[in-house]
Amino acid sequence: MRLLFLAIVAGIVFFMFGCKPQYGIANGGGEPIYFGKPVYKDSAVSAIYVGGKFCHSIDSAYSHKNETNYFGELYVYRSHSWQYLNLSYGLFGYTGSYKVAAIQKYAGKKTYQGGGISSEMNMRFSNKNFEFRVLGIRGSLIFENGQFYSFRKKAFDENLIDNYSPGYYSWNLSFSNELIYKLKKSSIGFYSSLGVTKNFASDGGFPTYTVCGNYNYGKFTVYSQITGSMLFPTFGPSNSFGSTYSLGLAYQF
Repeated sequence: MRLLFLAIVAGIVFFMFGCKPQYGIANGGGEPIYFGKPVYKDSAVSAIYVGGKFCHSIDSAYSHKNETNYFGELYVYRSHSWQYLNLSYGLFGYTGSYKVAAIQKYAGKKTYQGGGISSEMNMRFSNKNFEFRVLGIRGSLIFENGQFYSFRKKAFDENLIDNYSPGYYSWNLSFSNELIYKLKKSSIGFYSSLGVTKNFASDGGFPTYTVCGNYNYGKFTVYSQITGSMLFPTFGPSNSFGSTYSLGLAYQF
């Protein structure tokens, strides 16, 4: 019993204090675009949207203290609405900087660039005041390169970190739901998704989530978004990849 107790204590100490810092792609949530949709009336309707957003972590990107991550993103997509179905698909590109602090040898800002494609399909049910966009499924292919990628590769080769994105390419698959409250000339919405992001060069993936509040007036949509990713079943201070906070604007043509 004493040996079993000591083994359990040793395991807890290892997981809490022995884990190496963990990193993945800078666009950690893998949810690059919030897809606004045109309102269905009496026949099918489609529209093209252009938009952008600014994303920033607060002190704990990848849950390492004093590390921050920010990037700007531009995107264009097309969205279709039928009586009971929405379909959206588009392109995006982003660039930003990640401040590394957990590894003293590589401390400092690391720039990066990325882009990819994303699409989403969901069922829609509507009445006078509400629209329910349910049973949504979305997928994204992401390419990312730059100094932050090079840092992860070198630090992993030196056994300093766990790198969950060893290659340039990743994919995300998520399930989503959205509720829209319709006003006379505007609408208010709440969107959420839960999925997984996986690098093509890695055996494992990590869960991702998105929570988004949006307001639409005419052809403009503004939104605030929280996107994050996590690891389990790790223990201790590195059980989460942290969250990114975004403010975005899209325009419907």
